[in-house]
Amino acid sequence: MPYIDQLNNYARKKITDRASRLVDDYTNELGRSEFSFSLNTDFSLRNANFDILLPLSGNESNFEDGNLLLFVQPGVVINSNDLYQGRDFAHIGFGIRGGDEDSIWGTNFFYDRDITRGHQRGSLGIEYINKHLTLSGNYYFPLSGWKDSPSAFETMGNGKLEERPANALGLRFKGYIPHNRSFFVSADYQQFFGEYVESRSGKDPIENLFKLSTAINYKPIPIMTLSTGYSYEKGGEQDFNVGVQGTYRLGVPLAKQFDRTEADSDFSIASHFLDLVDRDHNVRLEYRKKLEEVLLTFNTSTITMMEGSKKALSGLVSLSGTKSQVTSWVAYGSAKHDVSTQDRTKFYTAPRYKDNVTRLRDNSINQYELFVEAKLATGQVVRTTTPLLITVTPDQTPSLEKSRLTIQSINPINGDSKTAGINQTDGLLVSASFFNVLGRPLVSQLVTLKADLKGSYFKEKNKPVIELYSSSQGMVEGSLLSKEEGTVNITAVLNGIELKQSGNFVDLVSVVDVSKSSLSVSPKKIVADGVATTTLELILKDKLGKPVNNQTVEFESDGLANLTIGQVKHNENGLYTASMKGLTAGSASITVKVNGSIIKIPPQVVILQEGNASAEHSEFIASKNFITADDSKGLELTLRLRDLNGNKVQSRDVRFKLAGVDRVNVNKVVENKGNYTAILTGQTAGKVLVSVLVDGKPFNIGPLTIEIGSGDAKVVKSKLTVSPNDFVAGDNRGSTLVLELNDNNGNPVTDQKVKFIVKSEGEQAFASPSFTLSKVIESKGRYTATIKSTSAQKLTVSALVNDTVFAVASQTVTIKPGEVSNSGSELSVSPATISAGGSTESTLTLALKDAHGNAVSGKTVVLGATGVSGVTVGATTESATSGTYTATLTAGNTAGVATTTVTVDGESFAVASKTVTIEAGEISTTQSSLSVSPATITAGGSTGSTLTLVLKDAHGNAVSGKTVV
Repeated sequence: MPYIDQLNNYARKKITDRASRLVDDYTNELGRSEFSFSLNTDFSLRNANFDILLPLSGNESNFEDGNLLLFVQPGVVINSNDLYQGRDFAHIGFGIRGGDEDSIWGTNFFYDRDITRGHQRGSLGIEYINKHLTLSGNYYFPLSGWKDSPSAFETMGNGKLEERPANALGLRFKGYIPHNRSFFVSADYQQFFGEYVESRSGKDPIENLFKLSTAINYKPIPIMTLSTGYSYEKGGEQDFNVGVQGTYRLGVPLAKQFDRTEADSDFSIASHFLDLVDRDHNVRLEYRKKLEEVLLTFNTSTITMMEGSKKALSGLVSLSGTKSQVTSWVAYGSAKHDVSTQDRTKFYTAPRYKDNVTRLRDNSINQYELFVEAKLATGQVVRTTTPLLITVTPDQTPSLEKSRLTIQSINPINGDSKTAGINQTDGLLVSASFFNVLGRPLVSQLVTLKADLKGSYFKEKNKPVIELYSSSQGMVEGSLLSKEEGTVNITAVLNGIELKQSGNFVDLVSVVDVSKSSLSVSPKKIVADGVATTTLELILKDKLGKPVNNQTVEFESDGLANLTIGQVKHNENGLYTASMKGLTAGSASITVKVNGSIIKIPPQVVILQEGNASAEHSEFIASKNFITADDSKGLELTLRLRDLNGNKVQSRDVRFKLAGVDRVNVNKVVENKGNYTAILTGQTAGKVLVSVLVDGKPFNIGPLTIEIGSGDAKVVKSKLTVSPNDFVAGDNRGSTLVLELNDNNGNPVTDQKVKFIVKSEGEQAFASPSFTLSKVIESKGRYTATIKSTSAQKLTVSALVNDTVFAVASQTVTIKPGEVSNSGSELSVSPATISAGGSTESTLTLALKDAHGNAVSGKTVVLGATGVSGVTVGATTESATSGTYTATLTAGNTAGVATTTVTVDGESFAVASKTVTIEAGEISTTQSSLSVSPATITAGGSTGSTLTLVLKDAHGNAVSGKTVV
C-alpha cells in the first residue's frame, strides 16, 4: 500500500541521517593534519612542513553551543641547505578556541626546537576567523641562551660568534573571495629584533631584519591547496616560489576529501574550527661576537693612604683580555662605605684616622678590605677575586678652615674680651685648637705659641715663645701677661701652619673707668608720639676720676622699634649728650659704645608711654554674637585699646554699657597689656547693644549687637491651658489648646517641635480619634492648636516637646451634648400590649439624644399616654446620667389603644409616638349575656331564631377573638 511505502522511506531516511551525524561527530573529533612543501622557481624542493592538530576536548559540531576546543599541534619542518643553513625544526603547541556562528577566536602557546643546533624558542599567539578573513599574530622569544656558533660572517669580522633565537613579531592574513572559496589570498609580515639577525639564505646578518610575503592560493579539492607567492626580506633578498599543501581530515572519507564540489561549498564557520594554527615554524637566529675572557685584578695587594686622600677605582686595578670600556664600578668589602662618585668617576677616599683612644674604645684598626666589580660595555661583569688591603695613616697637617686660635681677657676692660691690663697677674688666655681637613683633632703634637709685644710673656715659662704638646682634643693653652701696653700679635704654629690673633694691653690708669663714669636720662618717661624727647647724658671718667674727653660715643637701644636718637654732642669735662624720641610704647634700655666698643656701664631705662586712645586704631569685638539666656559661660567682650601709633593704651578705666533688654550682666573688666575683657551673660532673650566708656566718657567705637536667645524649655516656667475648657459637641469653635514654653528665666522658647497628646479620661491615646486636632502654630513661644468634636466626652490633654514627654500639668476638655433632637431621640414601649384591669404594666423608655447622637441627660422629662380612660403613667426617672428616661404605664378597666406623649423641660417633645394596646380581661359570666330573637319559632324548619352571645370581661369590656359554638 502507498502509505506503507512512504512510512518505510521516512524511517529509512531518519536512521540514515542519524548514523551520518554520528559518523560526522566521530570524524570531527579525530583532528586534522597538513603536509606542505614549496618549490623554488627551478622546481627544486625548498622546504617541507608536516603538522597535525588533535582535539583534547570539544569539536566542530558543538562549538556553537558555547563549548571550547582544547587542542595540541605537533609538527616538523625540513629545510633545504639554502634555507636557514639547512637547519630542521620541531615544534609542539597547545591552544584554546571558542566562538559562535559568526566568528572564531583563539590563543595558543608553541615550543620550538632547533633539531640541528639545539636552540629553543617559545611563542604566544592569537587568532580570529570570520566569514571573510583570518587574522593571526605571534610573538616569538628565546627560551635558550647564547651558545657558540659554527657560523662566521665577513661583516662580523669572521671571528667567533655566539647565537640564540631572535625575538620577533609576526602578523598573518587570509582573505577569501566571496562566492568562490576555492581562491584566497594570504600575506605575512615578520619583524625581527637584534643587531645581527640571520637571513634565511645564510648570508650576512642584518640589523632588525623584516620579511614580507604574499601569495595567491587555489584549492581545487579539499585535500590539496596550490600556491604561488613572492617574498621580500630586508637587505634586498627576494624570491618567487610555488607550493603544494595537503590537508587531511582524519576520519573523513577520502572520496569526500577529493570531491571537487566540496572545495567550493558554502562556507561554514564550523569547518574552520579545526584549522591548524598559522605561524612561522622556522627558528631564525640572532648573533653576537663572542666575548673574550676578562680578568680584573688589583695592581698590588696592599696600599697605604693618608686619611682624606682619594684614588680612582680604575687606577687601583688592571683589566686584561679586553679592550672594552668599563661602564660602571661597584665596590664591596669594609671599604665600600668610603667609595663615592665625583664627575662620573668612582673614588675611594681614606676615612678619618682612628687614634689610640678610638681604637681601644671601638676595638678597631686602621685597615680596610676592598673588592671591585666592573661592568663592561659588552655587558660582561667581572670582579676581583682577592681583596685590596688598605692601611690608613694619619694626616697631621692642620686645616686653617677647621683650626682656631682664641684670645680671652681674664678681666675684660670695659667689656672688651681681648683687652687686659698691664702689670696684672691675670692677662690674656690664649687657646689654640688644631684639626686636620677631616676635622680630626691633632693629638700629642708639638705646638709653638709666640707673642710679639715687648714686655709680654707666657706665664707658664716666663717667655714670649713656648712649646706645648696638644691634648686629646688637639688643644694647647697659655696665659699671656705684659709689662708694656700696646697691641700684641699672637701666633700658634704646628707643622708649619700658623694661626694668628691680636689683643691689647692697656695702662688701667688712662682708661675709662666704668665705675667712675655715669649714664643718665631725663625725663625717664615720655609720650610715644614722635614729638616728646628725653635727654641721654654720659659722663666718662678714668680710674682717677678725671674726665675722659674726645671719645667717640654712641647711644644704643635694645630693640624697641621706631626710636630716634639724635647726634651726640660732646661738652668738656667728659660730658656727652643726645636727645631721643619714639613712636612705639614700651621700655627702651639705653647702652653706650665708646670708640666702637660697648662699655659695661649700667643701662638706663626710658619709658615711652602710649598716647590718647584712638577709636580708629582700636578694636572692639565679641567672641560670639549669640548666646542663650541659660548660658552661664556667656561670651567675652574685648576692647583692644590703641593710640594713633598703634601703641597699646593701658591702665584705663574701661566699662561696657548695655542697652536693649533687662537682666543682662557684664562682670568686672580685666586688662592685659591694653586689652580689656569682660564676660557678658544674660537672662532675658532679646538684642543687646554694647557700647564703650573710657575713663567715664563714651568711646566712639561700636556698638556691638549681641543676641540673647532663650534657653531650654523648663516645666516649672511653662504651662498648658485650654480655653474654653468645655464646649458643645459640634461647635465649630471647639477649644483652643495653648502650650506656653519658657526657659528657666521666663523667656519664650521658640522653634520647638510641639505635639499635643489627647486621651479619653483615664484611657490611652486614641487609635481612631473621635475628635479633630488642628496643626500646631507657634508665635513667640506660644504653641496653639484647636480641638473639635461631635462626640460628647471628657478628654485629657498633655504635650510632647521634640518627641519627648513634657511634664507640664495636663488639662481637661469636656465636650457636652447639644440640644435634644427629635430625629435623634427615640421612644419605645415594652410590652406593647397589656390587659385591662391593672394587673399588667408597660414600660415607656425615652432615649434622649442631640443631633450628633450624644445622650442628653439632666432634662425634666414627663412621659404620658392618652386615648383610653383609666390609663395612668408613673413618674419619669433617668437612669444615672445616661440620657435614658423611663416611666411605667398601668392600664385601667377600659380596653383600647393608648398613645404616648412626651414633654421635655415643660415643652411638648415631638418624638415619634408609640401606642400601647389594652386588651379585655378573662370572660366574665356575670358580665356576659345570651339572647334569642324571636324567642318562638314554628316547627318544620320554615322559620328560625337568632341567638346572640355578648362576651365581656369583669369590667364590661367586650371580649373578642373567642371560638364560640
